[in-house]
Amino acid sequence: MYGSRIDPAHGLLVGLFSGSSNDEGDFERYVQSILDADRQTRPETASVAVLIVDRENPPPDARWRKRIADATASIRTEGALFLLCAESPVIRGVLTAINWIRPPKYEVRILATPEAVFATVGERRASARSEAERMFRELRAASGRK
Repeated sequence: MYGSRIDPAHGLLVGLFSGSSNDEGDFERYVQSILDADRQTRPETASVAVLIVDRENPPPDARWRKRIADATASIRTEGALFLLCAESPVIRGVLTAINWIRPPKYEVRILATPEAVFATVGERRASARSEAERMFRELRAASGRK
């Protein structure tokens, strides 16, 4: 299951893939959230995108990896940062595959815990850390998981 929150004022997207299954709609919402965040963020604000993927959440198939790569090829990238939080080596490998399809024009970091992600958000933009944490708590609560 995928859910997301966007804060255009902070140029912040927080997404969460939770649970042990996804459907076509989850991957479509993920792609749309990337495009929506890019469209809603002010041009002078470098975006920070956070994607947290639960360990048991399955990866997208090759068709969705290509679609994700295509969608991220057209976003504004100056000063942008993408943070992936994933314990699963398979999910980390998916990011490698997507970046192979479309080399990123923005900074990419892979981190193991949400706490490390929020610390990195705070390093980039101190005012956005608490907002990212709040958005994640909302997403986690909506997912019905702790």
